[in-house]
Amino acid sequence: MTVRRLLFSLPVALLLAACSVDRIPGVYRIDIQQGNVVTREKLDQLKPGMTRQQVRFVMGTPMIIDTFRQDRWDYYFSFQPGRGERVSHLVTLFFDGDLLQRIEGSPPELPPDVVATSGPRTIAVTGDAPDSRGMLDRAWDSITDWDFSSDDEPLPTAPAKSTEGT
Repeated sequence: MTVRRLLFSLPVALLLAACSVDRIPGVYRIDIQQGNVVTREKLDQLKPGMTRQQVRFVMGTPMIIDTFRQDRWDYYFSFQPGRGERVSHLVTLFFDGDLLQRIEGSPPELPPDVVATSGPRTIAVTGDAPDSRGMLDRAWDSITDWDFSSDDEPLPTAPAKSTEGT
């Protein structure tokens, strides 16, 4: 009976130990980037007295807007490389009414590839714009697709009777 318990408990213990290993050698791990990338260039553009709209244009939408304190915007950023230590930082902007008062926090130095892949992107779209109407609207239009355009050929008219010779 003890041999059976040992034979059963040994594989179970090995499976549980394998699940607890965080770093398996040879396995590819992706870089995980979360939050708002705040660079020194963005912070240098901010000046006290800017409106919320101007700050949002420079910094982007904040990650956290406190519902109880509308005068505080938090820009949090976290970068976890596949092999390496996590880098995170928090930049907090304080407003007085609609105007920027002060900035707390500063971004750490990030690897150049993180900043390069996190900027604004421009996408060129060619061709017709997709139909943004709902499914029911498109179905109704296909059912009731009657064409009443004036490009139809005119109906033939009967020749006029001549009254000469009577």
